[in-house]
Amino acid sequence: MANNGIFIGMPDEHAAFQELFNVQIPYYKCRDFLDMAEVIAGADTFISNQTFAYSIAKGVGQTTILETLSFRPLQTNECFLPVENCFYF
Repeated sequence: MANNGIFIGMPDEHAAFQELFNVQIPYYKCRDFLDMAEVIAGADTFISNQTFAYSIAKGVGQTTILETLSFRPLQTNECFLPVENCFYF
């Protein structure tokens, strides 16, 4: 399987993601929110949890996959919206 994805977010989140899923994925440091929006808009698909970056993805009309299962007791599924081109797991 080819790995052509990138990780955007905070450096500590990137490290935790790689450790948790035992994967190596390139990290991209966004200069600002406009840069983030351009990166997201240019992707084939955006995979995320419930974050600001996910809101950007929906705002630019990106096809998304949203992680909705919370492992944190106080977190809720606030981003679960019935919209086209979004897949939930």
